[in-house]
Amino acid sequence: MSKKTYSFTTAATAADARFEAQRIAFAPVVFQVVQVLRREGLLRTLVAARDWVRHNELIAASRLSDYAITVLLETAYAAGIVDRVEQAHLEDRDVRWRATMVGRVIERDPLVGINMDFVGDVCYRSLAHLGEALRSGTPAGLAEFGPWKTFYEGMAGLPEPARASWFAYDHFYSDSAFPDALDALALCGATHIADVGANTGKFAVAFFFSLAALILFAGAGQVRWLPGIALGAGSTVGGIIGARLVISKGATWVRAVVVISAIAAIVKLLGVF
Repeated sequence: MSKKTYSFTTAATAADARFEAQRIAFAPVVFQVVQVLRREGLLRTLVAARDWVRHNELIAASRLSDYAITVLLETAYAAGIVDRVEQAHLEDRDVRWRATMVGRVIERDPLVGINMDFVGDVCYRSLAHLGEALRSGTPAGLAEFGPWKTFYEGMAGLPEPARASWFAYDHFYSDSAFPDALDALALCGATHIADVGANTGKFAVAFFFSLAALILFAGAGQVRWLPGIALGAGSTVGGIIGARLVISKGATWVRAVVVISAIAAIVKLLGVF
């Protein structure tokens, strides 16, 4: 028998529609639970484990109480973020937990982590003012941070962790947009570029590695094609492997590999070996 599927817009039955509506109703609760699981290291512990983790082991490794951990994990279990198994013994219960695939993605995917921190630290409280902001046409939610007319006026004075989460979000998306923006510049025939923003330096550096730079130096006969093609192919393959390793082993593991590779390259250039 095939598994029943339905979309959010065309639920198969009224019960299905009611279930999805309930998910929306409790979504803020689940979001806050996941944030605590991430920041208290509980989700990291479950993802790092190769097998089920005993409830008592989580208590011993955390600064939270038995009750607090139970509340968090039971909610996460209902939301499909962790799995739970319980074996009854004569004297006590043996409750064990492990992260689901959703839980693993939440913990290890950089995009998901950046988005969750941005929503939780920058947007969450301000969204309580959404109705007022839409009715008045003003950024009413900014009152949660300061008496500013625009967000950019108070960016330098943002409290932590909102400041760090904002810049992580901004840089993640702007950096990923650079290649497409630079290709568009190369094709439009622009002769002057006005770059206004906090990432001016990054954009300028990226420009010299873009299609625009390739066209410029190729026209001058200053491109070594075979090494360039090899480097491009290596970067593509490395990016694919790196993305898969981030999901399977976590960003910390990939960062360690990059650091070791950089040290090895420096040692080689210095002629130590």
